[in-house]
Amino acid sequence: MADLIDVAARVTQALPERLGTRLGWHIGQHASRKTRIARLRTGGRVAADVGDHLHRHMFFRGEYEPTATQFLRRVATPGWSVVDVGANVGYFSVLAADLGGPSSRVLAFEPHPRLAGMLELTARHNPGDICVQVAACGSESGTARLYVSPEDRNSGLGSLRSDLHDTKSVEVSVLRLDDCCQERNLRPDLVKIDAEGYELEVLRGCGDLLERRVPRNFLIELSPQREDPARVIALLAGHGYAASQIRSDGSLQPVEKIADAYEDVCFRRV
Repeated sequence: MADLIDVAARVTQALPERLGTRLGWHIGQHASRKTRIARLRTGGRVAADVGDHLHRHMFFRGEYEPTATQFLRRVATPGWSVVDVGANVGYFSVLAADLGGPSSRVLAFEPHPRLAGMLELTARHNPGDICVQVAACGSESGTARLYVSPEDRNSGLGSLRSDLHDTKSVEVSVLRLDDCCQERNLRPDLVKIDAEGYELEVLRGCGDLLERRVPRNFLIELSPQREDPARVIALLAGHGYAASQIRSDGSLQPVEKIADAYEDVCFRRV
């Protein structure tokens, strides 16, 4: 069955977007929940569970979140350094490594035990320097409760926020991004944050990063349903970052209104 699903992935990636997505969706609905290896269009490999909505798209289409993907294609430079907070199974980590070439460095954080295990498998399937931290990021190092996704087929909704949904929780490690970058003498060119409403706490652990290491870009998923985007925009504006919305081709435009559900926003140092 796994061989047939791998063949189906090659077929769906060759089909037009709408048809390939619909076919992959239906196949994934009936596939077993085992871990498989997705082949990205950039050449990298990502561990995936095709029963999961997020993983399914990258498995059957070879990419995920096309707008953010196009943005990374525009800003990537050879040998760059990237931090991926809330990496899930590592799509953006691998994309960054592929686009930056063999001398690039990626530091990826994921606190959920199963997803972190898959992220480590992802790192082993790629030749680049992808370092995995089985931890969340926050304003202080220690431990916290991670409230898992309320949707069995959508792993991306877990959060350290206790007020978002009433689900079971697991204790996870929390690290300050400043400490991790200092330990590795890492000066990231880009920091991607997808923390399901915990973005401000992540950024509050980035004082040295914002003042001295100064990434060129932050790519942050914002959701008005989870956190007031204005608070994140104001914090980064205080450190010289301007917020921009990302067009479908990866180019930037001034922020107008953040989407009601989720939207990836670029914060660029000016």
